[in-house]
Amino acid sequence: MFTPFVAAGTMICAEGNHADLWEAVTTKVVFYCSAPGLYERRATEAQWRDGFEWWGEAGLAGAQQHAQRLHLWVGMATQAGSTIDEDFPGVAALIDPNGEVVARLPDWRPGTLVVEIPLSD
Repeated sequence: MFTPFVAAGTMICAEGNHADLWEAVTTKVVFYCSAPGLYERRATEAQWRDGFEWWGEAGLAGAQQHAQRLHLWVGMATQAGSTIDEDFPGVAALIDPNGEVVARLPDWRPGTLVVEIPLSD
């Protein structure tokens, strides 16, 4: 099977908060990578769930809006888990050009999401 090269853009961390940077994208695919740190440590399942839901409303929802507005595929991967001094709610998802999440890891735990992005000319 032949897979042609496809140009892709990237948004890194806080760049994803700037509409003008999204509007400058000239590709059909954008990979959005970030490390949204959470204030205070997460010690319980409920605290992790709260952080994950916050990032779903803040980061993922914003990426969905940009995908739909600009008719782009967005692959989103954000840091998940804990470091020595910070916790990260993690989201891994593929968003289609209609703004719909078509694949997603179920929660904040580190994991791997493998997807195919169906591009056509």
